[in-house]
Amino acid sequence: MEGGADAGRRRDAAAKERVVEPVFSFRAIKYRVRLLTAHDASWDAYFLGLGIRPLKVSYEDLAEAPEPVVRRVLEHLAALEDPDAVPISVAS
Repeated sequence: MEGGADAGRRRDAAAKERVVEPVFSFRAIKYRVRLLTAHDASWDAYFLGLGIRPLKVSYEDLAEAPEPVVRRVLEHLAALEDPDAVPISVAS
């Protein structure tokens, strides 16, 4: 075995130092946006057809203020008589 483990570590370190710029395909991005928008519309139609009003939660809202978002989810699910009675702690 030529080089051994040290050679492998050097190769790994060199690979980590290389920076590869991402290549974007705006055509592919536009396609994905349209596809996801169509999927969202399909879910909206599905829930509407069943008479269900889903709760929409955004990642940004959850990341910014998790406690009120979790309480809103609990209230929506009617999981608790008093959602404020549940201690919700957020690990930082």
